[in-house]
Amino acid sequence: MTRLALSPLAPRRAPRAARSSCGRRRRREGMTLIEILIVIALFALVATGVSMGIGALHRTKLRSAAMDVAAACRFAYHRAVTTGHTVRVGLDLDAHALAIEEADGQVMLAMDDERDMNEEEDDAAVDPWQAAQAALDDQMSAQLNRSTFQVIPKSNGEPNPRYNWQPLPVSDGREVLEAMQAGGREAAMAAGREAEVRITRLFTPHEREPRETGRGYIYFFPGGRTEHAVVQITDGEDNVYSIEVHALTGRAEIHAYAHEPVELDDESELRDPG
Repeated sequence: MTRLALSPLAPRRAPRAARSSCGRRRRREGMTLIEILIVIALFALVATGVSMGIGALHRTKLRSAAMDVAAACRFAYHRAVTTGHTVRVGLDLDAHALAIEEADGQVMLAMDDERDMNEEEDDAAVDPWQAAQAALDDQMSAQLNRSTFQVIPKSNGEPNPRYNWQPLPVSDGREVLEAMQAGGREAAMAAGREAEVRITRLFTPHEREPRETGRGYIYFFPGGRTEHAVVQITDGEDNVYSIEVHALTGRAEIHAYAHEPVELDDESELRDPG
């Protein structure tokens, strides 16, 4: 049998096993690239879902806080009507907390305009004797008409912690509440700076400008009359809820935006010298 000698220059074919392994390697490399793209897409979907979930959680807490404020206003309105006491809802814009207080006797609200007028009259007084007599009369009338507000008590007369200062939302503010109980209002203010839900503005007719710091109050009177007030709360982002209290009915309405009243006025002759 004649054997053909292969020329050294002739191309040699790789063994079949080697060719198949190279093909599998190329296919594995291609699948790995696709898998990387799939993993990247999954990470993007998970990140989007997490961000949307966090946003939904913040909105849920914000709405829960708005419902807490509305419920407190409704409770204060009905308690004032049924007990004959003047009730007020307190809002702490530094610690972002609320409380419900009541007072016995007559409560008198002084408007900012009337305070300014009294100050101008005092400044215009030339006679020192008249100025001293006017100051004495003001102090006496203030003592006669002053009402002491206290946290709504329990049946035994002790303050009910349920109506004491509590952060918003009431169901999820343990850290601020513990700081308030342990270190007072200063500690609560420090903890309130990290609160997820914040009280930003309070509109009431007895204050000319919307309150943005300190403590403000919404008053509810025994005859079923209250103040037309608006409370704005936020979660620190772009979400803002507003709670509007209607004067004639005491109804609390929740707006899912930053609602600002066109004009707040209260022609009631009740005054609060304190």
